[in-house]
Parts: sequence; C-alpha cells; structure tokens
Amino acid sequence: MQNRVAFLDGVRGIAIGAVLMTHWVDPIAGFGYGGLIGVDVFFVLSGFVITTILWRATMTTPAADVVQFLRRRVRRLYPALVGVVVVATALVLLVPDAEPESDATALTNGLLTLTQLSWLPWMGGEAPLPFGVTWSLGAEWMFYLVWPWLVWRARKAGVAPGRAARIAFVGGVVLYLAMLWIPAEAFYYAPFPRFGELMVGGSVALAVAAARDAGTTLRPIPTSFAWAVTIAVAAYVLVVPYAFDTWAVRLVGIPLATLGTATLLWWHYAGGSGALERVMTWAPLVALGQISYSLYLWHAVPAAFLDVDVPGVPGSVTGVGLLVLSCGATWLSYIWLERPFTGSQASTLSPDAASAR
Repeated sequence: MQNRVAFLDGVRGIAIGAVLMTHWVDPIAGFGYGGLIGVDVFFVLSGFVITTILWRATMTTPAADVVQFLRRRVRRLYPALVGVVVVATALVLLVPDAEPESDATALTNGLLTLTQLSWLPWMGGEAPLPFGVTWSLGAEWMFYLVWPWLVWRARKAGVAPGRAARIAFVGGVVLYLAMLWIPAEAFYYAPFPRFGELMVGGSVALAVAAARDAGTTLRPIPTSFAWAVTIAVAAYVLVVPYAFDTWAVRLVGIPLATLGTATLLWWHYAGGSGALERVMTWAPLVALGQISYSLYLWHAVPAAFLDVDVPGVPGSVTGVGLLVLSCGATWLSYIWLERPFTGSQASTLSPDAASAR
C-alpha cells in the first residue's frame, strides 16, 4: 500500500496551482486572479479527508477521540507552521522596509497565526503580513473544534452514514445560503461561513462510507460531467477577476469550486477511470500536491519583501530571486518539517479500503 492516494494529491495540486496563478502569475501576466477559488478546493478536500478519518476511527469516549484527532492534526500541521512563522518573522524584523514595518505588528501577526486567528485582522481590512494566506488554516481549525464532536455523536447514535451524508450536504447548503447576506469581509474571511464547504466535502466522505458498508460503490457520475466541471473551474481561474466583495464570487466562484471538487471526489470513488484519471494522477501534478501545504505557507511570504530595494539590482530580478528562495524554503519545510510528521492514511482514504464498521 502506498503512503498517499495519488488522486487526492492531484486535487491538492490543482488547488495550490490555482492559488499560485493568483499570487505569482496574475501580478505579471494579468490573468489568473480567479485562482483564489483554489482555497475553496482545499476546504472541500479537507472536509472529505477528515470526515473519512473520523468516521472510520475506533470509538472510545468523545473527549478522548476528539483530543486524539486534534493531537494528530497538531503533529501533522504545526511543525511547518511554526517553521514559517519563526523564519519569516525573523526576516521581517531584520530586513529594512519589509512589511509590516512595525516589529510589534510582525510579532503580533506571528502570534495570531500560531493561534489560528490570523483571519481577525482581515475582518478589519488589514492583511496580517507576511502570513496573510493563513486565514484559511484558521477557518479549518475552527471546524476541527466542532465537527469531530458532531461526527462522534452521529456514530454513537447509530446514524447510518447515508443519512449522515444527506444531513451534512443539506446542512452545508443551508449554511452557505444563510451566510450570503453577511458583510463581505465576514463572508470571505470568517471561519463559520466556510463551514458549508467543509461539510459538503464531509458529505461525500459519508456517502463513500455508506457504499462501503453496503458492499457496493457510489452511483457513477458521467465522465463528461466531471470533465465539464473541471474545465469550468479552470476557465474561472483564468478569466474571471476575483474580488471577495463581489456577488460573482458568492454566487458563482465558491459554488463552482465546491461543486467541482465534490464532483471529482465522487467520480473517483465511484470508479472513474480513463483520461481524466490519468490527468489527475499525472506525476508532476501529484508531486505539486504533495508539497502543497508547505508551498501554501511559503508562497506568499516574498510579498512582504517585494518592495525592498537592493542597490544595483532591478526589481524584477529581486522578485525572481525571492520566488526562488520561496521555492527553496518550501522544499526544506516539506523535507524537514512536514514529511517526517505525515502519517499514512492511504489504507483509510483509498477507494478500495474495506469498511471498518
């Protein structure tokens, strides 16, 4: 059994690739800003993965199970997070004119990041540089504090996974619709409005569990439809301006990313194969997905230094150098701070995993 599921890493590769289109390509080429919906792809995938793990875990007591889950999440995610906070904060403090210019602000932003509260400054219109992208991690962590209890209670009450899947999906849609009317900053950056996307991912995981319990497979989705939503997401990334305070994002971008990701996951676990499967498990895309967490943490750090002038060096050269350093930091983070703490969940997440219930 391999240590990872290649298809899921392919989805991660698409998600981080879309985000890089926004932060690396759009400033230079003028297109790709719609790639911010890559964050929504991550949300749906995360909901799928953690719900699969939680539903198939051995039950003891609610407190013990939730603590064990959170401990594993800390072990998996915090080494790389601490690494980027320590190194990037030190760089901001040492480099003149780096953003933020206030040392106190840099230290505060680092503390907010480590406590998963970096979304708070965004609510007031301030980016917690150089950790602005970590607001999405905070949203997931808030979900971690709520969702495991609900999953545990559902299992304890004997709720069938098929019914739980329907409840999670309907709940996610209702939550999304209810949040449409709140202020733009809160809708985009606050954790609670994003729970709906995570719940949709969880609903797919529960549907997969129901099929496994019944000894069957999910009802197949036409490959043509899976291709269609994948192409639609790619088109959105390339041609649609992404401004978080527009209705286009709320009514098109986020639903499209959520539907597209859920469709791809369902299609794969229903036995999808052929050209789309080969694309999603293409080695470079899978490799990108494997380093996606460290790359997400590090890819935007250079933005804090892009306005720093180096005597005698053109700004474009400085920018390229900073991006190269970002890639190097990503690789070191993955090798030293991520891979040693990444346990294998392939036996749980692979499509042919046997039912544990």
